Amino acid sequence: MEYLARRHGNLVMHKTMYNRSHQLKAAAGRMLRLIEGRPHAAGDLLVFNLHSTPERFMPKFDRWLRDLKSDYTLYSPDVFETFYGEKDNLPNPDKPGVVFTFDDGLRNNRHALEVLEQHDARGLLFVVPDFYRFPRAEQEAYYRKHIRQQPHAGLDGGDEEVQALSAEELRNWAARGHTIGAHSFSHTMRADDSDDKLEKETIGAIEAIEEDTGVRPVHFCAPFDSLFSTSERHMELLKPHIRFFHSTFPGSNSDQPNPLFIRRVNMELFWKAGAIDFACSRFEWKRWSAQREAFNQRMFLNLV
Repeated sequence: MEYLARRHGNLVMHKTMYNRSHQLKAAAGRMLRLIEGRPHAAGDLLVFNLHSTPERFMPKFDRWLRDLKSDYTLYSPDVFETFYGEKDNLPNPDKPGVVFTFDDGLRNNRHALEVLEQHDARGLLFVVPDFYRFPRAEQEAYYRKHIRQQPHAGLDGGDEEVQALSAEELRNWAARGHTIGAHSFSHTMRADDSDDKLEKETIGAIEAIEEDTGVRPVHFCAPFDSLFSTSERHMELLKPHIRFFHSTFPGSNSDQPNPLFIRRVNMELFWKAGAIDFACSRFEWKRWSAQREAFNQRMFLNLV
């Protein structure tokens, strides 16, 4: 089987399902879990980000949610309004909270949304209008060109893993209480976009989703590494249209809370449990501190 690592947001093929880096992170995560436990402060909000969620991983996802609920409160995306507004009104301030987001709007995300509903929670889908507007027969080619360039033998095995939820399906999930966010227009957004492309990837994505689904997104997440894909010009265009911008950097959302700089923990369901613990650890979050600060300066401090 093959394993995919992230490089500027694209997934690059390795020869084994769990390469040496993943094995080391899994071992380190197990050790850190023993030392730190789950080190997140009461009242903090962890935002987890997944991509493909095949049906065969749903028993694992269900077990994970049951385990999480012993130490965290499982929230729906509407908690962002409270967390960044009247934080004292959080339903359970005595525990850290968790929200699940899903990038790309893949058809197999429906399985994860169903499991979340079983736990009285809802998810946040970041969708790509240009992707879901393509005919289903052509979506795999689009997916391979713009979203995930290489197949994963243990993950990308069926149509649902390379095709998008349709506009009608998105409307139905929204009606069930899930949230639709924008993930750029074509998943090709870059920090050095021309003015025309910049507007298309930001406002164009929001307007397309509203036109197709009747839902106007107030959440936005750029594709790839946030520093690689997003400039202050993008943010200035987005500010009048959104309330929440989600980054690709992990970290505490209670530390200098900013609804336009939400920290998210990227992970995948096929990861080993120790690797997920590593992604949530203080050590890993500290490792990303330079990227978080660079993004903060670029977008909000005008220092770079």
